[in-house]
Amino acid sequence: MLKILHITDYSMIGGIETYIKEVAELEKSENQVEICVLNLKNNYLKSEKITLLDLTKYNILQKYFEIKKILKKNRYDLIYVHSLKSKIYLSFLKIKNLNVNYIEHGVYYGRRKYLQSIRKFIFNNLVYKYPNKIICVQENVRMSIINNFPNFLSKTITIENGINLEKFKFNYIPKAKGKRKIIAVTARLVQEKGIDILIEALALLREKDIKLKIIGTGILKEELLQLVRKRKLEKIVEFLGERNDIKNILQGVDFYIQPSRVEGFGLALLEAITMGIPVIISDIAAFRRLVNLDNYEYFFESENIHELYEKIDKMLNEESQNLEYLSYQLRRIGKNYSIENTVNSLHKECLKNG
Repeated sequence: MLKILHITDYSMIGGIETYIKEVAELEKSENQVEICVLNLKNNYLKSEKITLLDLTKYNILQKYFEIKKILKKNRYDLIYVHSLKSKIYLSFLKIKNLNVNYIEHGVYYGRRKYLQSIRKFIFNNLVYKYPNKIICVQENVRMSIINNFPNFLSKTITIENGINLEKFKFNYIPKAKGKRKIIAVTARLVQEKGIDILIEALALLREKDIKLKIIGTGILKEELLQLVRKRKLEKIVEFLGERNDIKNILQGVDFYIQPSRVEGFGLALLEAITMGIPVIISDIAAFRRLVNLDNYEYFFESENIHELYEKIDKMLNEESQNLEYLSYQLRRIGKNYSIENTVNSLHKECLKNG
């Protein structure tokens, strides 16, 4: 039996948190698993047989000493650190003889050059020096790291994300033409996820017999609500907030859109394609690697509002047999990404020198 610790900044319902939850749920059957959260926002990560260490009540300095106490008190076989603040804490602590591994869910240094320079300096001179391994959830993340920080090439590896395939089994059936179409997107409401691009594209549609369900929350919610009102889309766009029943929602949609400007992997997208739901996606490296199909017609140039509008219009008018074939192709992709493979690879790689 292994003693395993996951450390993360928040407990919001997002890609990182879903990854931790799925990995920990699988690990707990044969191991002792603990999750340390710096700021606990909800009960999403709570589960039977998993110990949740909540550091919310502590200030920044107190959190530092609490993490130090936790690490010194327990003899963990594996420690996975998922978020930037947590990685900075661990890198400052520099406790020796711990099997600490940083999971990189995506690399984003900011849009402004001075922020990029500061963040890269922190990663190069502090964050990446400490862990045994830097584990990237997709190959494009690993390439970004080794291109920017070649000194860490030897300890940077790729172990791709996975999901519970049984949980996302679904038989997609296209609606007949003329019926109202339901569209969904799952994302944090932040600049990187491009929800503003999707709203602007919907505003261009002449065909308004649609409904967009936005699953997720974030700092841009009020700004996006204002944009919806400005474009007079209040009857079309619905903000659902954080949800635990994402599969139930996706079962009722006709297609799915992920308009991200930047992504490390695209876990929400993987859930949709595993269910065989036709997807419209921005043409970025993470999505190209995930939806690795020849001549897939539903990529659009990132941030190109008019091209996204054209893709939506095209899918709204797509023939049922074409949607069924798309669904079949996407389900085949999803079968390659099981959470069991992810966990087995994590343990195998991280215990080599642990």
